[in-house]
Amino acid sequence: MIYVLRSLNSNLFVIKRLSVAFLVLGFVLIGAESIQAQGKDIIAEVEKALTAGNSQLISSYFSDHVNLSLPGADGVYSKEQAGVILKEFFKRHKPTQFKITHKGKSGEGASYFVGALTCGSQKFSLYVLMHNAANKSTIKQFQVEED
Repeated sequence: MIYVLRSLNSNLFVIKRLSVAFLVLGFVLIGAESIQAQGKDIIAEVEKALTAGNSQLISSYFSDHVNLSLPGADGVYSKEQAGVILKEFFKRHKPTQFKITHKGKSGEGASYFVGALTCGSQKFSLYVLMHNAANKSTIKQFQVEED
């Protein structure tokens, strides 16, 4: 009887350990998927938003304070202010095409891309600097210059 109880206790201990291990593994897998989704390359999404003139999507990636430089506006703005300024820019200059010409990354958790933005007959050069922290990318600098 004592042997059966010890065996049963031992089996319960193993079952508890396995349950905890599977639970931890489940959280790790879910967390890794979430981290991967948050840390994904936002460049493709911003590229589509630029082509469509979607200032709302672009500004959702702005950091709390963004260095924004557009024709007629240059400075450090809050995320909300920068979103409004970008929206006004797209009202005046409806994008018809955007093409990335160069992109890269630094060792300090930053990435950037440079591209050509076409708005009707006007052409602009665009530079975007992003910072990656805690597996989340945010736009720190958004610069548009007329060609």
